[in-house]
Amino acid sequence: MSLIVFCFFTLIFLLLKKSRMDFLSKKFLYVFLFWWGAYLFCSTFNPCDLFLVSNETYIILLGYVVSFLIGFSIFPIKYNHSIYKNRANILAIKTNWWYVLAGISSIIILYNYICKYLLLLEVVGADEARESLFESGLLFSTNYEIYLFQFLFTPFQTIVQFFLAYCIVFKSKFPPIYLMLFVLYFFLYGYLGGGRANYLALFLYVILLFVLRTQIASKLHCNIRKYSFKFTFFVFFFCAIIFVIVSIQTTLRKGVTDIDGQTILMGFEELLSQFVWYMLGPIRALDYAFEYQYDSFLGLWYGRATVGGFDTLLKMFIHALGGSYTTANQVIGGYLQEHLITVGYGITFNFAYTALIFYYLDFGYFGILLWPFFLGITTRFTVYKFQKKATFARLILMLFFFYTAIFATFSWTFYKTASVVLIILLIIYQKYEQKSLCRHEC
Repeated sequence: MSLIVFCFFTLIFLLLKKSRMDFLSKKFLYVFLFWWGAYLFCSTFNPCDLFLVSNETYIILLGYVVSFLIGFSIFPIKYNHSIYKNRANILAIKTNWWYVLAGISSIIILYNYICKYLLLLEVVGADEARESLFESGLLFSTNYEIYLFQFLFTPFQTIVQFFLAYCIVFKSKFPPIYLMLFVLYFFLYGYLGGGRANYLALFLYVILLFVLRTQIASKLHCNIRKYSFKFTFFVFFFCAIIFVIVSIQTTLRKGVTDIDGQTILMGFEELLSQFVWYMLGPIRALDYAFEYQYDSFLGLWYGRATVGGFDTLLKMFIHALGGSYTTANQVIGGYLQEHLITVGYGITFNFAYTALIFYYLDFGYFGILLWPFFLGITTRFTVYKFQKKATFARLILMLFFFYTAIFATFSWTFYKTASVVLIILLIIYQKYEQKSLCRHEC
């Protein structure tokens, strides 16, 4: 299977190189194919005592890649150099003290939750403390606090990740106080509710912006950063802090609450050993779901699993009217989270089954070919809109859909309500931003 995977992606790379696709789209596909190719190729060697994956599952995963590529390629973009280009740097933001006040308030609220969370770790243990992030009673007093966290704090974390990635790749014109608040917010949220995926998202945004930096700079009229020794040192220091925090999170998840140098080192060693499991475990979980036919007892949801975020919003509306409604995410997410499966020798796993599990539980194997096709079309559409008229909101939307397609190796973003809220907020802000640009140019 290793040879088949290698030959498949080599062939796709050669075909893409000879295609007449616009350069921005082509560069994204290079990143997409490299990520998925490396992921599947490494998986075929079953490293770190992971179980063997069936050839059928690998073929299905290659089907996901093909379906996405077809959907992405089928959306027409007639690229030309006269396409709209901003005359002003739309990311040269001035200090708004109302925004600063809102940022400081958010950081204070997050810090308060972290203090409560650390207390819960000592009282009820790691497992129950983590479950408190998703229900009212221990960490959150009411459902309204959960909604505040999911509908405001979580979507804003994606925006913060983008800003930090932007500052690493491009010369930033943000006020220093904004950058300080972004960094604090990023680490506080990641410590509480982001998990290790929070840092993976930042890494992917940096990679995408770096690869696409020339095309983005020409659209946004911004300058690509030249890496001085001082800035390089800052980036390495920033990464070191991330590794320390993730190591602490790893020890906390094991129930260790006394944090010192020795426990941080233990967490770092555990983190390295878990990295391969977390990256390649989902494909084995998916193989397990196929083998034991999860669709036979979880049922088919005909679209509600994949767009679980909208399903949750519908539930909130029905409950507000006094009705009763069970979401797909309650059934599927609850089962995947609560049931541990074995994906290697002495390695247990839960929840992350790649994005394909949601497609599969919508329309069976047909859903695995259907949903990536529409994801490819939507992703290419965001590229088209950004190239037609580049704005801050459109750039985040484009990168978010890129991230969604790549992160599918681990899980699916749109089962979360926060992802849907983020899209809605960005569309609303896009309307406001477009009017501001029109006033600026007129």
